[in-house]
Amino acid sequence: MPFFNKRNFICKSIRSFYFIKTYSTIFINNYTTRRSFSLRGYSSRSMLAPESRKLEKNVGASSSLASSPRPNEVSRPLENNKNKPIHPWFITGFTDAEGSFMVHLEKNPDKWRVRPRFQIKLDIRYLSLLKEIKAYFNHIGSINISNNECVYKVRSLNEVAIIISHFDKYSLMSQKRADFELFKRIVNKLNNQEQPLTYQGLQEIVSIGVSMNLGLSSLVRDNFSNIIPVARPLVKDAVVPHAEWIAGFVSGKGSFSIYASQSVDKPVSLSFRVFHYELGAKDEELLKILVYFFNCGNLNYDEDKKVVIFVIRKFEDINQKIIPFFDKREIKGVKYKDFKDWSEAAKIIESKNHLTQEGHNEIRRIRKNMNSNRL
Repeated sequence: MPFFNKRNFICKSIRSFYFIKTYSTIFINNYTTRRSFSLRGYSSRSMLAPESRKLEKNVGASSSLASSPRPNEVSRPLENNKNKPIHPWFITGFTDAEGSFMVHLEKNPDKWRVRPRFQIKLDIRYLSLLKEIKAYFNHIGSINISNNECVYKVRSLNEVAIIISHFDKYSLMSQKRADFELFKRIVNKLNNQEQPLTYQGLQEIVSIGVSMNLGLSSLVRDNFSNIIPVARPLVKDAVVPHAEWIAGFVSGKGSFSIYASQSVDKPVSLSFRVFHYELGAKDEELLKILVYFFNCGNLNYDEDKKVVIFVIRKFEDINQKIIPFFDKREIKGVKYKDFKDWSEAAKIIESKNHLTQEGHNEIRRIRKNMNSNRL
């Protein structure tokens, strides 16, 4: 049965489970093509890894967020602090958002060649962040630039071992963890096999590769038509391992938006969203942990685009929870500038200056230069 045809059954199961466990209510609103629900009354502490629980008082997580006032002024530089080393959990969160683990098989006249690869492919505006990530991994791999895209690639077995070492210690939370585990099994086989690969060894690698998210090429499938895929590892019980994981994930999948019409008489509003495409039942759980962590927001579903969105629109939640959190756990890349501009718009709204023509115009000016309009 298709995933979205199961939505009503899944939502009812979720509602029953959490009512029994927490005696709270899950409100579910159904729409024709969009569905949303909010999770209330559930203790966000249970969704935090032990290390992340220790950070609650510092990062404004869970119930401390609701009572945490926003500072009047933020004493920080306008741009990212380039002297501050990138955090390991940021790397993992950003990889959950934008990274890929792939295995390519190439057929030469007399043999097959197996090429494992870790990569992060982004818009050219993220080039400086990719350089930071490359530096974190001791400058292994390469960054290639083509047209308006930049790609960080790590391909040699010795260098891939460094990538594996990181994610063994700082585990991925999304379904990419399953791809990583399969990727690691292939790399281990390559390291342990005598060269050149035996046909049996190659078959074992193909049976693992076809279970990865991207699968293998039609050329490989045609040449190994009798291969039985290995079972894909189960990824469940996602938690927030560290506040920096959220900063990394939002740096990849987050969005900061401003809504302002030409008329000063019309409302001005902000929204914070985190998108997750290629929606599946397991990936939906990943965004639920953000609802629990921040103790606010909703999950919206767009069935046509097969995307789930974590969204916060309430200004008090944005001003008292989201902005203070990311003031402490810094977003990186081009979205850092969007967050800073968005925060400036929030200050105007907080002071009620958005009700004046001057303040309204300033918010529209800020919005005009954000997101896809940013050079």
